Amino acid sequence: MIASHPAFSPYRGLIDRVDLPCPIERLNQLAEELKLRHDNGKALRFETGIMPGHAADYELSIAQRGIIPTRENNLHDLLNALVWMRFPGLKSALNLRHCQMLENPQERRQRGALRDQLTLLDESGVLVASTSTDLLGLLEEKCWVELFWDRRKDVIRQMTFIVVGHGLLEKCTSPFASMTGK
Repeated sequence: MIASHPAFSPYRGLIDRVDLPCPIERLNQLAEELKLRHDNGKALRFETGIMPGHAADYELSIAQRGIIPTRENNLHDLLNALVWMRFPGLKSALNLRHCQMLENPQERRQRGALRDQLTLLDESGVLVASTSTDLLGLLEEKCWVELFWDRRKDVIRQMTFIVVGHGLLEKCTSPFASMTGK
């Protein structure tokens, strides 16, 4: 089920190594095998029972302690773990930027626009690569019909889309027409 959608292509090697539902112990075995580390050098592990009440505490737990709070047998959190394992540099960069923003007391009280954007990327992000600046221009200008209909053969040949948002990956388990990536 989970690996049948093309969005899971970058994660298939990891998905094949876990059973669903996946116990935390197995996620931590994989993290050790992969030598999963934060960009700050901390070894990363997944732990249950420590779900912070505030988003700031979640981000700080990862950066300061190397602990990624994870709910047991929770698909959303499993997908987050898979993205951490596949793209640790991206996830570390997002986490560090959140933590930098949290040094501002106002940001700790109420999340601002930049942290909202970081969260959108974390939850719904899609990385796009292309050999064609024309196609990237159409994407940037939101010329959806021209890009995905008129130029669909070019898109297939010259563009790559990698879903890195774990919330969007969760939606890919039961796709629907209004799903969007950021």
